[in-house]
Amino acid sequence: MTVLEMRRPSVSRKSIAGQLLFIVVLLLTLRFLWLRKQPERLMKGPALNAKISGENVFLFANPSLSDMPPSMLQVQSIHQDSRRLIDKEDTHFQFYHPESYIAADVFAVAEGKLYYAVEPRPNPFKSLPKGVSSAVNNGPVLSQGEFLGNFLSHPEGPTGAGIVRKKLFGFPPTFSSQKYIGFRQVNTQGGTPQDVMTFHCDTLCLVGNHVFWIRPGPEETVEVIQEQGRQRRYWHEVIAQSDLMLTSLTDGTTRCLRHGVPRYTRMTAGESGISWTEPAPFPEKPAIFYACVADGSVRSLGTLANNNQSPSPVVEAKNRLYWTDYTQYKSSIRVLSANADGTDIREVCAQRDKHAIVNILLHEYRGSLYCGLTELPTIIKNDPIRNQYLCRLYPERSDPLEVVYKLPKNCREFHFDGGYFYFIRSEPKRSLWAALTNDDAGMEYTNSFYRVAVDR
Repeated sequence: MTVLEMRRPSVSRKSIAGQLLFIVVLLLTLRFLWLRKQPERLMKGPALNAKISGENVFLFANPSLSDMPPSMLQVQSIHQDSRRLIDKEDTHFQFYHPESYIAADVFAVAEGKLYYAVEPRPNPFKSLPKGVSSAVNNGPVLSQGEFLGNFLSHPEGPTGAGIVRKKLFGFPPTFSSQKYIGFRQVNTQGGTPQDVMTFHCDTLCLVGNHVFWIRPGPEETVEVIQEQGRQRRYWHEVIAQSDLMLTSLTDGTTRCLRHGVPRYTRMTAGESGISWTEPAPFPEKPAIFYACVADGSVRSLGTLANNNQSPSPVVEAKNRLYWTDYTQYKSSIRVLSANADGTDIREVCAQRDKHAIVNILLHEYRGSLYCGLTELPTIIKNDPIRNQYLCRLYPERSDPLEVVYKLPKNCREFHFDGGYFYFIRSEPKRSLWAALTNDDAGMEYTNSFYRVAVDR
């Protein structure tokens, strides 16, 4: 038989079908691997003033004082755009909204229930109690010059030429807070909200179903002015006798955690407790403290770099505490760590790839530490490029930051909840013709909600 007489074997239909099936499976596998690297796109719109818990987002809206619509509490699934009403206050109440100089987390989810705070709508024409300065409600009247911050009153403080002391305002022992703050609870699956407890205080903070609050005590504030030539500086010295309290919203158990705290102390809610700062004698830096909600223990975590800096949330991971602070040598944020009792304070990191970190959010999940961070923007062709990442933090390594996911451009509003990292992204919206011609004129932006798994 010659070569020409040899016949090629015919390809069976089963063989062709098998090859096609292999190609389809390969493409699906590649698509699955590609999708795993992409963030999960959720609902549209921003999640400002929201609390994320599981598959739900709780949204709180307070209308302005000039508007008549009532305050509303709504819930929506992270996968849908429709919302369901949970609570609608009458025109006499609103959701508790702390002043700008008092940070408090007053919405929390614990054991299948949502806890939130309400307060009477402010009356701008309400008169003050007799003998109390207007600075109590409106804050101290700031003098001209460089304000150095708040400090403890010290009998051996600076005196001499150029030093002037004047009493700013005070709270007598019999003066109690004029604020009414009530807490309510509602099942996360829906139901009728129920009143739980009422507080009369100036500031509080909610962690789960526990409230940290300041029981008001007598207090006096003195303004100290220092003039040296053309330089004028001033600061406030305070004598405080208020108490930091911890109350359970489930059984009403209350205990005092610390005495001598200023009544307007700014508290920051973390995942397992609160952090706050207390002034030190002039010119020392303020001290930062942490109180654990589980046992009410208070730990000192050293000092902050800046006098007017806000306390950051404290996160517990592997028997150590982690928080952030501004570096003293550049305008960036560093991560600090200490033992569970507050000892052995050390710096974990302050930059990534030689780029300063200007924003960072810490989170613990299954014993590991994660963070969402933003680097100092770099200028490329007159366009500021701001790199943002989801990272895993390894404190024991010399290079502690491992990138889990690099965020796309135009991202904001970072949130952690369990095993997910949430963010909002502004996305361009334009017509097909504008996309084909690359015409940016009249382009609109829409906000979309995304999330990625932290342990991907």
